[in-house]
Amino acid sequence: TIDVNNVGPSDAVNLSFTDAVPTGTTFVSVTTPAGWTRTDAVPVGGTGNITFTRASFPAGGATSTFTLVVNANLGLTDGTIITNTVTVGSATADPVPANNTDSVMTTVQNNADLEISKSVAPTGPNGAGASVTYTVNFKNNGPSPANNVTLTDTVPAGLVVNMQTNPAGWTCNSVVGGNGTITCTKASMASGEMGTLTVVATINCGQANGSTINNTATINAASPADSNTANNTAMASFTVRSEERRVGK
Repeated sequence: TIDVNNVGPSDAVNLSFTDAVPTGTTFVSVTTPAGWTRTDAVPVGGTGNITFTRASFPAGGATSTFTLVVNANLGLTDGTIITNTVTVGSATADPVPANNTDSVMTTVQNNADLEISKSVAPTGPNGAGASVTYTVNFKNNGPSPANNVTLTDTVPAGLVVNMQTNPAGWTCNSVVGGNGTITCTKASMASGEMGTLTVVATINCGQANGSTINNTATINAASPADSNTANNTAMASFTVRSEERRVGK
């Protein structure tokens, strides 16, 4: 948002306004305040100088407000500084030319915080031969989309998968009838997008009483950088309870 004022003491004539679309961005839109005429030909998606003219601006007249919208280019490095500079002038002598130019800077956030959580039900102890259900929930907390996302869920030995419900829109292999690593992929995951993987498995009857079964899931993306890798892995565990069998004579 750019505000232009004439604080006087004289009226300004033959005014010009120039705002350069910043490096690393493309033009989206600009508002035209009353009394000004846009003179450039920068198209939507283009770059260059946004320019306006005005025949006269009375001293103490109402503020002219311009609103410039641009898109930051995909692939900009996280932390990149974008600088926007605007200049206004007129044919009338200006007693304070130093305030005819102003700049503002903004920092690019190009990262995607992928988050994953995992639970198992029943929580245990669970008897050998019983079924358990794993639920893996995941989300892109943004602010950017995540590209080439990979979700893995390693079903350990000691379990046999009976049913696998994959997240909508993802491509996953199946381990139904066995165990091992489920790998799901997606080309792009939008900021705020969520998904769920559900796995139902049976505990092998030969599992030792008191043993612990751990199941770990992870999520990662090829780009951009993840701002919080601490929440990219989740594990669910339970203890096996085997019935003691005694033979009497």
